[in-house]
Amino acid sequence: MSINWGIWSYSLPLLRPLAVQEEKKPFRKGFLIGNKRNNIWFFGEAAPLSGIHNIDHKDVFKELHSWIKDPDRDRLKDLHSITQFAIESSMYDYFQAPAVPINGLCTNADTLKDQYRSLKIKVGRSSIEKDLELISQLALQNPQSTFRLDPNGLWSLNQTCQFWSSLQKINLEHRIEYIEDPVNTPKDLHKITEIPIALDQQIDTKWLDLPSLKAIIIKPSVQGGVSGVKRWQEQGRNKNIKVILSSTFETSIGIGRILQLATPQFFHGLGTLSWFAQDICTPIVQENDLLFPPHTPPQPIHFVQREA
Repeated sequence: MSINWGIWSYSLPLLRPLAVQEEKKPFRKGFLIGNKRNNIWFFGEAAPLSGIHNIDHKDVFKELHSWIKDPDRDRLKDLHSITQFAIESSMYDYFQAPAVPINGLCTNADTLKDQYRSLKIKVGRSSIEKDLELISQLALQNPQSTFRLDPNGLWSLNQTCQFWSSLQKINLEHRIEYIEDPVNTPKDLHKITEIPIALDQQIDTKWLDLPSLKAIIIKPSVQGGVSGVKRWQEQGRNKNIKVILSSTFETSIGIGRILQLATPQFFHGLGTLSWFAQDICTPIVQENDLLFPPHTPPQPIHFVQREA
């Protein structure tokens, strides 16, 4: 086993429970893998969530432990995306990256703590009328903001079209960046031609030529790690599609690496650090809707225990 690699576990308290498959978790648990070079530890993070990652903590640890015994780059492609993301994160250097804008997340019309130019709104859980009322309220409260609507594939094609028509009637369609995963039947996506859409859980390379596709949402721990992000970004550039990076409730170590990958011209879905009661390292600085990437490797100082 190389002395230049190590594995640590962590368990961090949350300010509010994280709902995962009908279970509310008051702690965020995961692993850090460290790669030591030039007497500095570089860390990557793997924190699986049920319903998002089809791998549990035990198997993530097995993959990480197998890697530090035989750190062969040719093996990376055979590992789960979350393990690959952690390992690759620890192998890359840090650089002086620009601030990255993020979208806010709204589930109601409460006043937001920070000013966001882009707001993601969860819709589809209430009636179309209630969703329209919420969007109207937020539009008045945030006159400079645009909106990303996310029904999580709960709508039918007819409901999506009805919703868009209703937005047009109240002159709010120009405030909408896109509707994310707009229909519950992916085969209907090609029938959407005039409504701007984005794909997250329904993402597939076969949909990249959809005329209405404006953005794809990429989670590095789900879509192939650091190298997977770079492949999706290349396809996005070739198709003139925005590649929006999204977190799976990582700490500042995981978010810090994602920020290094993010295109600073786009608003990204990385505003999840506010869930933590305490971070694993010095928290990433946020000013309004900007996150400032670390330019040196973050070092864990809280709640970690060495495992290997």
